[in-house]
Amino acid sequence: MAPSYYPRIGGLEYVVKSVAERMAKLGHEVTVVAGEPEAEKPREEEINGIRVIRWPAWAPSGAYHIPKERDQLRSLLKRLLNDVDAVHVHGAHAVLTVWALASARRINPDVQIVFTPHYHGTGHSALRRFLWIPWRRYVARAVEVADAIHAASPREARLVESHYPQASGKTVVIPNGVEKDVFGYKWRGAHSDYMMYAGRTEKYKRLEVAVDLARELGLRMLVVGRGPHREKLKRYARRRRAGPRRSALHRLLRAQGDGLRRHCRRCGAGALYAHRREIRRGGDETQLRKRAV
Repeated sequence: MAPSYYPRIGGLEYVVKSVAERMAKLGHEVTVVAGEPEAEKPREEEINGIRVIRWPAWAPSGAYHIPKERDQLRSLLKRLLNDVDAVHVHGAHAVLTVWALASARRINPDVQIVFTPHYHGTGHSALRRFLWIPWRRYVARAVEVADAIHAASPREARLVESHYPQASGKTVVIPNGVEKDVFGYKWRGAHSDYMMYAGRTEKYKRLEVAVDLARELGLRMLVVGRGPHREKLKRYARRRRAGPRRSALHRLLRAQGDGLRRHCRRCGAGALYAHRREIRRGGDETQLRKRAV
């Protein structure tokens, strides 16, 4: 279960895709149920051997991910839970996933549930922080009924356990992995004219700092990904005369999976966001770390 799934760009989406495809390569049957704000009704497709069910969700500004047609979604979960060995739920910041986790436990008390919260600790706007006051009770219940809590760093694990004592004794720290093919891409950006950020564009990530740095370095800024702060960031970049270097890259990534990595190896510098969780998101971030500033 995930708030959204590939080809949407984001750290969580990358992790879910990587885990699902690795499991499939090991011979397991994998189904991903993910929210889809643009869907009017549920739809199903297959991507790289993964059965993907996209469920309509209300996600204003890319947040909340509130599922529509919950009775139908509950019926879907009942069918799926009749023939699964484990459920892996990603995201404490989405209604869809927390609701699905609690529903899965009620439907099948014996199924093994792993919860990867991708935990920030709170929301990132005044409204979201306010909503987290009642929302913590629902996340606490999800933590309580899950069999294992997966954190991607020791700091995230400490944050989860400090907020939810129910996680003590069942939290496991496993850093996000790196795809092997990443190491086949050699950096060729010594004379590049652009700096790059890949991920969701959110206000709390303070990407304006990266824009200012790009300007100081004499580079243009390439931002890959969607998010509620994208247009404001583009306007800021124009005012600072640091770009924008916005191409049809998002469309390219939908058509060709290694497009992002090709741009990574050609960029002169990479911008990475790290604050509370210190999460390493995987292969593309590994590429950027080689020339991060």
